Amino acid sequence: MIGLLTGQIVVGTATTLTLSAEAIDLPAEMNWALGPHISSVAVDATVRGGPPPAGPLPVMLEAWRDAGGAVDVTHFALGWGPLGVAATGHAGFDEHLQPAGTADLHVIGYAKALDALAKQHVMSKDAAMAATAVLTLMSRVPQDGGAPEVQVPLTLRDRKVLMGKTPLVRVPEVVWPHG
Repeated sequence: MIGLLTGQIVVGTATTLTLSAEAIDLPAEMNWALGPHISSVAVDATVRGGPPPAGPLPVMLEAWRDAGGAVDVTHFALGWGPLGVAATGHAGFDEHLQPAGTADLHVIGYAKALDALAKQHVMSKDAAMAATAVLTLMSRVPQDGGAPEVQVPLTLRDRKVLMGKTPLVRVPEVVWPHG
């Protein structure tokens, strides 16, 4: 259930998307590592590359990618459990039609979030500890006080999420339907 949802899509040379939602209750039948409630999410993005010719999904995605298809996120914000994220990024598909991209994140609440992800086996405890240690070294406390915050560069490449050169999570292969 979503308490408030607003959005706008503008189709032109490039398609732009603006979306925000608040008070999101996730399906109860699943176990969510960061909790079953997302307080807010917002995104502003531009989708580059025109519509591909009709055909099987993998063929359409390959044509879109080859025509410069990508998504540029100029603003993303998320409040979920202990985690607060603001980000920009770029995403598309690699030569194997797997998701690939980069993102620059501004994060608060990372230690509790990483601990929760490890407890739910989304990532290994060793990876969570290593990421927490690195993020803590990179973090700063705002001059006016508050929670430590950190700037984090992420890359999704070869089905791995990397923080700098440190692998964090292996991403399952996307198998596209051919029908």
